[in-house]
Amino acid sequence: MIIDRTYFDKGIRFIPNHTNQNAGATVTDELDNAIDVYSSELLRYALGIANFDLLKTALQDLPNADQKLQDLVNGVDYTINSVTYRYGGLKEIIADFVYCRYFENDNETYTTTGVVQATAENAVQAAGTPKYIRVWQEFIYKYQNKNRRGCNLVTFDGVRTNEDASLYDYLKHAFSTDYFKFYENKNSFGI
Repeated sequence: MIIDRTYFDKGIRFIPNHTNQNAGATVTDELDNAIDVYSSELLRYALGIANFDLLKTALQDLPNADQKLQDLVNGVDYTINSVTYRYGGLKEIIADFVYCRYFENDNETYTTTGVVQATAENAVQAAGTPKYIRVWQEFIYKYQNKNRRGCNLVTFDGVRTNEDASLYDYLKHAFSTDYFKFYENKNSFGI
């Protein structure tokens, strides 16, 4: 497994009660299941079945795996045609994707009376959409480099010397993008 529950302990991807033993095993079990299911889904669609299986095997002993698989997981700086790229690795990409899919699934509950949304006592319901959109847009940026904002592009005498690389960019250079699935960007207006 590439990520664990610690990626959801704080910050923008915070998921409440996943470490609270008094809340029961439900949140913990659901989050562990979401990590397993959604990270596998993402990686199968990004890498294709053959490379996904190769990665699963490599994860059993990553320090001794092929260097390009270690770089896929942990990130790497690499240079092509005098341009240095920084690929951050799979961990943050997977964490963003899992958070968004978990949020989509957890926002409403299917009961015997239909789909319901929980309300809290002594609290005001707030829309979760802006937070979800921020995480989704970060995922899109790291995953497929669409809707670039503030990349660390540095120029020296008019030559590009440093550029953020998405998973798609890294796969183009080190693996294959034959099976890569692109995702639609989302905004707070639902378009």
